[in-house]
Amino acid sequence: MLWDISPELFTKGLLNIRWYNLLFMTGVLGSSVILCYIFAKAGRKKEEAEQLRGYIILGILAGARLGHVIFYQWDYFKDHLLEIFLPITFSPTFKIIGFSGLASHGGVLALYLLFSFM
Repeated sequence: MLWDISPELFTKGLLNIRWYNLLFMTGVLGSSVILCYIFAKAGRKKEEAEQLRGYIILGILAGARLGHVIFYQWDYFKDHLLEIFLPITFSPTFKIIGFSGLASHGGVLALYLLFSFM
């Protein structure tokens, strides 16, 4: 299978939207609608759904980032731990690099662990 599609959907100045980011965002927003519907049908408060959604978003982002770091770039990040969640690099010089690198299976694992402890 030849896969040579550009990872970028849209670029305008500093704004750069990638396909992977769009899919993550679509999944989170779509599941938020379903979550609110389920909570409303069960007679639960809307605030509870919003709080759970916040935990889910944080869990997905942290897990996806850690999944990428551990599974794909641990050789680099084991010596640059601050750069895991900071959008900057310190070597060879200080530079703002932005955020990149998410692994969806890391996000799924984080959600599994999150719901295991609830």
